[in-house]
Amino acid sequence: WQPWLCPSNTKTLESAQKKALGRTSGQHVGSPFGSKNLETNTPTYQTIINRNCIKAQEKGLRLPSDHPRNIAFTTNVPQRVRRLSCRSKAKELTQQLGIDITNRKPITLFPDTAPWDDSCNLYIYDTVPGVAKRTDEQASKRAATIKRIDQLAADCDYVIYTDGSASQGRLNGGAAAVITIGTAESPHVITKLMERGRALTCSYEEEACALELAANWMSEHCAPNTKVLICTDSKSICQILNGNSILIADLRQDLFSVPGTITIQWVPGHSDIPGNELADEAAKDATTIEATPHPISYSSVCPYIDQMIVDKPFAHPRPNQAYHGKSKKQEARI
Repeated sequence: WQPWLCPSNTKTLESAQKKALGRTSGQHVGSPFGSKNLETNTPTYQTIINRNCIKAQEKGLRLPSDHPRNIAFTTNVPQRVRRLSCRSKAKELTQQLGIDITNRKPITLFPDTAPWDDSCNLYIYDTVPGVAKRTDEQASKRAATIKRIDQLAADCDYVIYTDGSASQGRLNGGAAAVITIGTAESPHVITKLMERGRALTCSYEEEACALELAANWMSEHCAPNTKVLICTDSKSICQILNGNSILIADLRQDLFSVPGTITIQWVPGHSDIPGNELADEAAKDATTIEATPHPISYSSVCPYIDQMIVDKPFAHPRPNQAYHGKSKKQEARI
């Protein structure tokens, strides 16, 4: 119901928001309008309404065609009164996003494979013995990781290094999987698999795509007695694979359909691991491949909507000037 709120009702909500933000930030009750929003990094209620409106559309259009939310955005219904609807408002706001987001990835509601139908032996490790945290000394991290890879690879037929890349962390993705044999210090490359990612993405999604490339290759080249070690620098991928999240249902299905035994080991990124550096370089090259980008997921489009749909400059000039260009790191220093 929010998109067609009249201005007076929206103003009532923003008045309540202003009081709450004033208590949160400790600013004076007479502070200029907008200063409390800028201080707490909270958009006005009208901007929140606009963001939610587009997100509702994007979620609805990614659901199955017979889902009520999809029908609400795809079926034109004669309007009884002259006022905005969520559908017409979302269509208007989408034009402000700057890029085409109509290449949508469907939302998976239920996994295709039941948990008890897993046919692959899958082992996942999201830590490296001897590596406590990211800020550990570089040489010790590298030595511990090389040792761990060689220990696991001693019993494996292949070692696959995977990586995903995205410009500015969210644009023009690319994924790569490098198939190798040999030691961690001197990997011998058998082949490189590269794939253009999404126009709107994140490193996490591209890492998942890289693992899918590896799974597809293993399905073609591995036998039931084949053992493969996959090294990825995405700890979040390893952690979520240990559960049964619907977000990676497709990836889990691909991995569990591979014959043989798969071990996935997290390795710290940017630690001068030769195989990981090869995968990182290949993933960056994949972003320039001339190919149709993958469909954009709902989880990737939401941060972009928040980035593009923002408050207009406030009427009072002082808050805009005081908070202009201030990052969280700059605020912390101040």
